Amino acid sequence: RDAEPQVRRFGSVCSGALILACAGVLAGRRVTTHWADAEALSGYCGVDVDANRLHTYDPSGRDGDAHVFTSAGVTAGI
Repeated sequence: RDAEPQVRRFGSVCSGALILACAGVLAGRRVTTHWADAEALSGYCGVDVDANRLHTYDPSGRDGDAHVFTSAGVTAGI
């Protein structure tokens, strides 16, 4: 959580999005994760989960920033 505003790019691969959501980093952002974890991720307040995408890079996120990436699975992350 402390590192996110200080880095140029920040993100997760697969179910790592759950860790970022728990830390509050994904609030107000459109994100994705592995299909098996999409329902759990959608339980976090303010997280817009799109389970049908391979990756996200949301320039309309919090404060208009565009440096947070997520991917659906390990292969999508590569």
